[in-house]
Amino acid sequence: MQTKFKINNIVFTYIKYFLILAITIAPYLRWTTITLHNIFPLVEALLIIIATQILPSKIKWITYVVSSLLYLLIMFQSFYRLQSATYVNLQAWLNVENLSALGGKLPFYFLMIFILLIIAFYPARIDLLKGKVITKIIVFYIADLIAILVYIVGGAPVSATPLSSTIQLFQTDIPNFYKDARLQQKDQAKKINQIENEFKKPDVQSGISLPLKKPNVIVIFTEGMSASTLDYVNQKNLNLTPNLDQFAKETINFKNYFNHTAATYHGIRGQLFSSEQFLHGYEYGIKNVSKLFDTKMVSLQSILKDHGYSTTMFNPEPESLPFQTYLENLGFDKVITSNNLSKKVGKNPGVNSIVTDGNNYQSILTNMKKEKSPFLYVTYTYQTHLSADYDYSKKGINDDRLNQFYSLDKNFGKFWNQFKKTKEYQNTIVVFTTDHATYPDPDFRDSFDEKQETFVAPIPLMIYYPNQQSKTINVNGKNSLSLAPTLLDLLNIENQQNYFLGKSLFVDSSEPLQYTSNVAGEFFSTKDSNVVYEKQQNLIEQIYRYYLLSVNYQKINLGVNK
Repeated sequence: MQTKFKINNIVFTYIKYFLILAITIAPYLRWTTITLHNIFPLVEALLIIIATQILPSKIKWITYVVSSLLYLLIMFQSFYRLQSATYVNLQAWLNVENLSALGGKLPFYFLMIFILLIIAFYPARIDLLKGKVITKIIVFYIADLIAILVYIVGGAPVSATPLSSTIQLFQTDIPNFYKDARLQQKDQAKKINQIENEFKKPDVQSGISLPLKKPNVIVIFTEGMSASTLDYVNQKNLNLTPNLDQFAKETINFKNYFNHTAATYHGIRGQLFSSEQFLHGYEYGIKNVSKLFDTKMVSLQSILKDHGYSTTMFNPEPESLPFQTYLENLGFDKVITSNNLSKKVGKNPGVNSIVTDGNNYQSILTNMKKEKSPFLYVTYTYQTHLSADYDYSKKGINDDRLNQFYSLDKNFGKFWNQFKKTKEYQNTIVVFTTDHATYPDPDFRDSFDEKQETFVAPIPLMIYYPNQQSKTINVNGKNSLSLAPTLLDLLNIENQQNYFLGKSLFVDSSEPLQYTSNVAGEFFSTKDSNVVYEKQQNLIEQIYRYYLLSVNYQKINLGVNK
């Protein structure tokens, strides 16, 4: 009986190791083609397996506990990557309070975590090389050689493996700029003044001059929309977005234009202020949002207010106190919410009522009738959010993600047809864009047969300007830091001091930050419309310095670890 158990125990040991390696490589088989980089996570897992067999038997319990924890971490990260195409990053970490957004998938995720725990802590043999000292030495040096060849010669990038990406996550969570934020008040003020001078610009550069004087402006931020969801872009004959396809033919349409950040809290403020920020803004409590946003930064809305515009933000999530508070501190004259709330929030338990896209657009049309020109309206439509419900389904399509974008298009088409009948049509710039690209979750990738792997991708930017000939402009990888200066350029408002990181898309500029996207501490270059990890440390450090300017860390208690 003892011999039989020993044999079974060896078999189960190999089964455990096989499952660990299989889970580690699974996301690469799903999301990418096989390359040398696919070997990195396998080597990491193998090195831990080898270490358990060559460490002294006297510390077998320490070996068991430490290796089991490492196995669990590797498998959890790999499972997360299998679902999302990336390892856990800071964006996911900061959004852990939004678990309800996973909706009906939560039980599945908890079940998988339970299974991973069993695999990781199954008491496998750690003495397969017992008594074989020479073998242990040979295995040890072979393992070293493999690591050197793969990691050094192969050039392993940051975040190439589950463990390295975890280390990067916690290094990013407390970046160097916090050290500057904790400086003594005198030194801190000096530091801030230096940063202000570094980023201060005397005006908004102009690259176009158009005839309208103080036209109204409507900016539509649609939740999470990559350009690849548009029929004319993906060429899949899905016929989901006929209205937006037609709108593109009536506008100045920017091609190969990327999101500079994510997610919504970063995306909306970042575009309106042409800025970067490390925190969402509510991490230190909702009451501190006003303190954090008390900066010298200027925005599209603040500049237009100086030029006689009334400014209004439309909020689709009035029952979300963090989001409502956030919008109230962006500097608009008013934050408006339609009284017509809906319970149509999809499969997300705990998600509050929202304003549907249709009611959101109707609120714009209704309030517009009461306005005296000129005005700036900014809105955010919610129903393309992951797992959110939608108003319309396309006949013959039983796919939530496809129907979300079909419904978005249907609602926009109704709005646009109604807007064309108003007197404001001939004196209003209308912008259709998004807060950020679509998150590359499995549903999105499967539904659109999409290859997008990062939270950075081309996004729509269509600008209707009355009585101007439509055209498509290829910006070759410039990003959404450009939105505010581009609109000010169209409005002929250039003589305005600012701290914008971007420039107008009508200006012939090679500003490197307009090709640098930053998502939760990961930096990407979009130069020439290719998304690759940003390797220019000077650009990354420049963005970290800007964090101290864009959010006021002097007014809050950062704490010991912050």
